[in-house]
Amino acid sequence: MHLSDLQCICALITCFTFDSHLLFLWLKLNHVYPCSFYYSFALFCLQVDGLHTHWLNLKTLVEARLLLVAPYVKFHTMAAQLANAMDDFEEMMKLKVGRPDREKDLDESWTTIQQKYTQLKHVGQNFCADAAKVGS
Repeated sequence: MHLSDLQCICALITCFTFDSHLLFLWLKLNHVYPCSFYYSFALFCLQVDGLHTHWLNLKTLVEARLLLVAPYVKFHTMAAQLANAMDDFEEMMKLKVGRPDREKDLDESWTTIQQKYTQLKHVGQNFCADAAKVGS
């Protein structure tokens, strides 16, 4: 190589912000003719940069999806609690039929179920909104 060739290589390395290890790796993997060297090296650098960008995008997407796990689990835990509260309410209704002194217990239980349902609905809506942000 001539001195001007070395200067061009250094300019390419600086332009693509890669270090000299990338150039040596490329030289080991490709045997090119001097006339196509700069073009081939530029394409190689662009491919490496594209792969790096794709990897960063994939990493960001996976991290965002991992953040959705906690609200997803919370939603299903709350749904199971609501189902249990409704089963308990149904049993209370069967046991307390015709007992006006126990109506207060039924009213309290029904109020609790309504509150749990409202909380569950909000958690579900928030999860869907967050999941839509990740998907777009």
